[in-house]
Amino acid sequence: MRYGACWVNIITVPVDKGGSVMAYLNPALTAKRTSQQVAASYRHGANEVSINYSGGFRDSDKEYSHKEEEYIGGGNATRLYYHGLPSTTIDRYNSLRIDYTRQPSDKRIFIASLLLDQHSQNQDEDTEVQEISSSYTERTSRDFKSLAPTFDLYYRENTSANGVMELNVTTSLSRGDYYRDIFNTTGYSDLNKINNTAWFIGGEALYSHRYSSVSTRYGIQYRFTNSDRKTTINNGNPIADDASSHVFYGYASIGGRLFDIGYSFAAGLRYNRVTSSMLRPSLTMSLNRYFGNDFSAGYQLQWQPSSPGLSRYSNVFTPVNELLYRTGNPDLKSTTTTSNRLSIQYGHGKFYASGEVFYRYVKRPIMNVYSYVDDPSSEIAGKFLMRPENCHNNRRIGMSLSMSVNNLLNHLSLAVWGGWGKYSTRGEGFRYEKCTWNADAQASFYWDTWTVNANFTLIPGYQLSTNSLSERSRFSSVDVSYRYRQWTFSASISQIFSKHGIRQRNWVLSSVHPEYSDYYLKNFANLVSIGVRYSLNFGKRLRKGNRSTSSYGIDSGVNITY
Repeated sequence: MRYGACWVNIITVPVDKGGSVMAYLNPALTAKRTSQQVAASYRHGANEVSINYSGGFRDSDKEYSHKEEEYIGGGNATRLYYHGLPSTTIDRYNSLRIDYTRQPSDKRIFIASLLLDQHSQNQDEDTEVQEISSSYTERTSRDFKSLAPTFDLYYRENTSANGVMELNVTTSLSRGDYYRDIFNTTGYSDLNKINNTAWFIGGEALYSHRYSSVSTRYGIQYRFTNSDRKTTINNGNPIADDASSHVFYGYASIGGRLFDIGYSFAAGLRYNRVTSSMLRPSLTMSLNRYFGNDFSAGYQLQWQPSSPGLSRYSNVFTPVNELLYRTGNPDLKSTTTTSNRLSIQYGHGKFYASGEVFYRYVKRPIMNVYSYVDDPSSEIAGKFLMRPENCHNNRRIGMSLSMSVNNLLNHLSLAVWGGWGKYSTRGEGFRYEKCTWNADAQASFYWDTWTVNANFTLIPGYQLSTNSLSERSRFSSVDVSYRYRQWTFSASISQIFSKHGIRQRNWVLSSVHPEYSDYYLKNFANLVSIGVRYSLNFGKRLRKGNRSTSSYGIDSGVNITY
């Protein structure tokens, strides 16, 4: 600093203290729904502690589920029509995460994390059921609760100027109970209970090295999961239904630029053992090239195996209703998905557009196969059985396009995107194809500290998953926010002018048990909510960089979707 004819040297001491505080509350005014989040962090020297809590609550009493289903077998065809009556759901979830970070230098970092997830749900579903010559009312009550703590350790060190080593170890425990009670006015009743404890431990070691124009990565993962299930049917003796899996995965990748083409190649080998061993390779390749400053194109190929969840291997016969039972399949094999994607991007000034065409082929997809049990020695003789099976294949071909104009008149941005797709699936006794369109639009207006966002589904489109076809729910919303210093105030309305609120339609494709269901949640029609956020940053936080290994999430081995 110059003072008159002299120079004054000023020595600054880096600030090694700092942190942040954030609180957010988002209640609905027209429904019993709220969500909230509180986060804080504090750094002192090379150490930093952060806490993050998030949670929510929903109490809905205007849920409706209409369904039509048919059972074809045993020389007869039974048709049932379910007319949904007002039903209720109470949903609560809470998540607490505590992180401790130590970073003595830019070359070394250690993170310890503790995550605690809690979820509970209570549901009463009422319907009026009609057969050809009779009708009755039916109530299905479902209660679910789970608690899952996870502990995670992560370490990263720059072993050289261009080399990075990362180590990660994670363990998690999940305890949960599921209860389902169904009864109707004909005298039929059924009570199912599942008590479950699941545990897993896993780790990953990763080494990355960057050369002058090439980046490489080498890694290995291991994960062990054990699920201890006990199923009780109609107050009988608990049925033990344990399962465990070992998964090893080794991989390597290389990426860089050759002339004007950027590239990346990755290959891996996955070993999974549940009731039998499965060894499958994986492959990913991507290429991209820039043509001038405004135009670029890319191609991506993926060949990836995936393994069924532990609940799919269960041998227990569980009643779904008076006619249908379900079970798992110990002989399931892995599924392989091959995806090809060609994309282009164009941007000039305030205009941006992108498009892509894609083709996806799934080999040995797992479908729920329905059959009539005519074996008199079977414990479910004369009933229908739902069982997962590796079936023929699924195919999807399609295209998508998006366009946007940004910062019009310095205050407005507009965007629209959509696409076309053709789905085809082949299973036991049926083959199905469907072509579908989808489109969405968005507009944003901003002025000083005010922002207005509007989102609308123009054409909902469909999604095909093995032998389940679903229509995407229509969505519409308008959000207004105002920022004042560390405060942000917002208000929104969603599912505007909607009669059904959130709606989901689904078709089960089968030659034995075709089914159509229509679910909607009227509590969320024209939903008005407000939001208040306070955030403050003080001092400096640690520069943690991007963390590339993390293993949160546990396969509890329980499927409660019935």
